[in-house]
Amino acid sequence: MKIKYKSVLGFVIVTALIFVSTPISASTVPTTKEMSSNVSETLVKNVPEDGLKPGTLGGEWTVIALARAEYDEPYIYDSYYNNVAKEVENDKGILSDYKYTEYSRVTLGLTAIGRNPRNVGGYDLIQPLADFSKVEYQGINGPIWALTALDSKNYDMPKLKGTSGIQNSRDIMVNYILSKEAGKGDVSAGGWALAGSFPDPDITAMAMQALSKYKSRPDVQAAISRAVNVLSELQNNDGGYSSYGAEDSESTAQVIVALAGLGIDPCGNNFVKNGHTLISALAAYYMPGKGFKHTLSESSPNSMSTDQCAYALAAYNRFLSEKNPLYDMTDVAPVHRTLENKAFASDTTSDFSVKGTYVFKITCKNGNTPDFAIGTPGVFKSYLVKISAGNYYYMIKAVGHKGAKAGIYINGQKILVASIC
Repeated sequence: MKIKYKSVLGFVIVTALIFVSTPISASTVPTTKEMSSNVSETLVKNVPEDGLKPGTLGGEWTVIALARAEYDEPYIYDSYYNNVAKEVENDKGILSDYKYTEYSRVTLGLTAIGRNPRNVGGYDLIQPLADFSKVEYQGINGPIWALTALDSKNYDMPKLKGTSGIQNSRDIMVNYILSKEAGKGDVSAGGWALAGSFPDPDITAMAMQALSKYKSRPDVQAAISRAVNVLSELQNNDGGYSSYGAEDSESTAQVIVALAGLGIDPCGNNFVKNGHTLISALAAYYMPGKGFKHTLSESSPNSMSTDQCAYALAAYNRFLSEKNPLYDMTDVAPVHRTLENKAFASDTTSDFSVKGTYVFKITCKNGNTPDFAIGTPGVFKSYLVKISAGNYYYMIKAVGHKGAKAGIYINGQKILVASIC
């Protein structure tokens, strides 16, 4: 979603490559699969001990980036879901009174991991999107993301409750987005912006993502075609993009997602400038093993930039593999996990320190093999060393540095934090 200090989609290159402060040359640009794999490892490494939570940072965009890159870390997704459910229950189903993009973003995060946003702790997180007056409160951002969220799994539009508000529909939102086209009615019309009449690459790309399922409508197809031409014209000579006068990685990432979602090759001839592609432009922001920068002049990675670059890579790789686009999550199978304490018992439940190795005794109560996992990579390795009479013995071995910590998870539920002494 568009924010004032922008998020960036994170690309990652193999650890063998050495980062330099100057942009990566075309000859040294790693493959998008290498970058995606590496940035996924970076995202996992940065997951907090208590898991990802609802929010722009350390939340849904990280979940979407990992899940759509098909990164198999169920404990991360399970702990995220548990954190969402806990917050929803505590707040009685209200994520925000006026920022309805919160409901759209969480819907996308849950859908990406096979969870049902219509029943989270007994609350329907899609229901608020029934009121167009609330959805539209944030301007074009609201309908863009509500439409994207609803279409991610072809969710039915809920019925408006009460007598106030405006019943929302897909047609209302599509028409609203079309009505906000920059320069609408002029020969120079094309693209979208948060404010003003000059098209912005980020919002233009996001609007295209939301409209992608409606391109069979002649008016939508015409607007998308104009937007594609605008994005080609706005592209910088180095292959990247500038937003509101400043070049950044997020804009490039959003364009990659939009084009891939429309079945347009982001590295096609219309998007190559002076031999530079969108991918090579994005790679210039990459800091191997750390993430992505917001601007080329920065010396540190930016977490929002890393998220956006990561899911842009996932979108491009899905395009290359002819898989569903990033936000078409109809290919995600529903997950029905039972994360109940009564399903297992651990002989150790309090935080403690390990020197060398430690063995857990996990007693399974439902006949299923427990899923034993370590939250932070590189701290411990785990081994199943013995099974006896329904008891599973898992040994953890310290492989990280002194003071390093990692959560210990059983069936996606964190039971304690172990540290190396």
